[in-house]
Amino acid sequence: MSKLIGKAAEINSAIAKGANPANVKRGEKAELTFADLFAEYLERHSKPNKKTWDEDISKFNTYLAKPIGKKKLFTIDRASVATIHSNIRAGHPVTTNRVKALVLSIFGWGISVRLWQTNLRPWH
Repeated sequence: MSKLIGKAAEINSAIAKGANPANVKRGEKAELTFADLFAEYLERHSKPNKKTWDEDISKFNTYLAKPIGKKKLFTIDRASVATIHSNIRAGHPVTTNRVKALVLSIFGWGISVRLWQTNLRPWH
């Protein structure tokens, strides 16, 4: 019950500040998933600019699709990436660093083309 009261207080506070909670909720539902961002990155950046774009697909499918592919971007934080990093690290330090670099590259590209805004989300 206290969670409901806390949520109600949060909504009332947002309304008092001029926000429309329905618009915020719609925005969260419309937000890209990591897989959506990766697909955009692949088509608009990786394939046109990298000879190794097929390696990006392999890394995504092998290491990123299951743990964060379906997650909305605003839900992915440093801990999510650190968990992926530590799960790979066991016997593949080079792969670990390349996967981490790919994640950072995808987010960086998403920011540069304004598909994602870090000032609104906790990841950066």
